[in-house]
Amino acid sequence: MVRLNPIKRAEKIESLEADARLPWVQDEKGYFLIRVLHDEGVIEVGYCTNDDVIRKSIKGRDAEGLYHKIISLGLVSRTEHAAYLGKELCRAELALKNGLNYVQDKKLNFRQLPKRSKS
Repeated sequence: MVRLNPIKRAEKIESLEADARLPWVQDEKGYFLIRVLHDEGVIEVGYCTNDDVIRKSIKGRDAEGLYHKIISLGLVSRTEHAAYLGKELCRAELALKNGLNYVQDKKLNFRQLPKRSKS
């Protein structure tokens, strides 16, 4: 994004601390199941309605393309759900690009990365 006008500084800037995790609230639109398909070189996102039925399968090679598609389809109604989805899709993209095992809601194990030879 290109800014044409200089950014101004308020006289007093409010300083805030990040919140701890907020209570989980189900998105009325549904939820997502995310997996990495290393053999196909893609991330697959299954969109499920709240009756636990997979309604759509969306595949892509990067987080940004996937979340743009999901948002354009109107599959998310809560901002915290969109933020969570972005975080998980970035994690899945890192796993895909680095050959790591991906399990939704779990940390990536970077110790799995292949050792690089010293040259």
